[in-house]
Amino acid sequence: MLTSFIIGSIYMFSPNHGIATTDLKSVSNDVQKFKFKDGTGNLASLVDKNGKKLDLREMDAKWQAKNLEKLAENLAKLPPRPPQNSPPPLPPPPPLPETLLPPPPPSSQTTRKHTKDGKSKLLVGGSDGSGTRSVVSLLQDLGVTMVIDDTGTNDVHGAEMFSGKGWPDVVRPALQEVHTANYNVEDLSPGTVDALSAQITNMNNAHVSRKGKWTRGDGAELIDYGIKAPVSMLLVPMFNHLWERMKFIHVVRDGRDIAFSGNQSPVKKFYTDSFVNGQEEYDKWTGSMEPVRPLQLWNDWNADLYDWERERVKSDPGFDFLVLRTEDLLDVDTKYKVLLEVGDFVGTIKTKTELCCMARKGVKDMGSHTYNARDGKDVKARYGKWQAPLDANKGLSDAMHEQGERGLREFGYEPHDFDFFEKSGVELSWQDDGFECNGDVVC
Repeated sequence: MLTSFIIGSIYMFSPNHGIATTDLKSVSNDVQKFKFKDGTGNLASLVDKNGKKLDLREMDAKWQAKNLEKLAENLAKLPPRPPQNSPPPLPPPPPLPETLLPPPPPSSQTTRKHTKDGKSKLLVGGSDGSGTRSVVSLLQDLGVTMVIDDTGTNDVHGAEMFSGKGWPDVVRPALQEVHTANYNVEDLSPGTVDALSAQITNMNNAHVSRKGKWTRGDGAELIDYGIKAPVSMLLVPMFNHLWERMKFIHVVRDGRDIAFSGNQSPVKKFYTDSFVNGQEEYDKWTGSMEPVRPLQLWNDWNADLYDWERERVKSDPGFDFLVLRTEDLLDVDTKYKVLLEVGDFVGTIKTKTELCCMARKGVKDMGSHTYNARDGKDVKARYGKWQAPLDANKGLSDAMHEQGERGLREFGYEPHDFDFFEKSGVELSWQDDGFECNGDVVC
């Protein structure tokens, strides 16, 4: 494309070869006139005085070559440029006073230490089917005294509450008022607080009076005794209100596995009370979409409680918590790391060698009332069963991942975070003495 001529002045040619200015005096001695078609400005021809059509591109190339040669000649006549010394670099700016420094970026995990002063009561809770039973077994191995009503599930059924009706009748009043696990006692009506306080106190007094049901441990220096009931996760603020010193182990399992678990009693007992328009929400998920319901409960209960825990631990020195994913108990390496933190949490007197040997033992009782640990099944095979039904039903998969997005992300399931436990933000008291849990450890 012809771009310009510089003879007397500059002339620009548009992409369609129209002349953009009429200030042209002369392009060459041979050029005398321009002929244009109609009024559009499109160049029809450029001819010399004899009527011969001229090639503008050829003329432009010759003109550029001639002027480049002239430019080179002129540059060669210039005196050599004296060497230029680079100026010295500027000194770095002085540091800003601390008062003017920007604040550090926000972090979702604040570094903290587990409470160590005095004994606390321990509560273990989590969604049904998450593996709380296996966590009780682990705590017993660490030397924690646990109160157990049912040796099949390691549960405390709370028969002392509401004349044998137990946990459901304690949970519902709170859930019907706040519809969430993220609440403070002040959010409940005074009547509800008084009623629940009386029932939970009845149960606590019964535990103390019937120590025959305790599985006595003598190796956890920070725990008075512990109880486990999955649905107690909805009453953590109430227990925190009643227990001066409290530790809570929040047991979590991938909500997609929970949704396809054989134990769906929470949906039957608590779904409609968990939402403001509970029945309307329940009716949205029918037929093949029913697994959305348990995932909704898992997502809301666990993510809401996690929010409450992280805020509460900042203001209450008598409260401490630990989130434990049961998937992290399936492999030796991650199980050893879990045992280090749980051991620190409860104040176990076990050595690292003993914890390593515990980690290398098999895993059993991982979150199913129907699973028999003696049948020789591989526990790992029971995890990740959600993948096949979701692969076969895109609509169900989309709905479940939408409804469970917050919990799956918060607990490192989607996207998967292998290092979730190490990012808990807790500074362990164990010294880094170079010990490695591997096959060289003699058990």
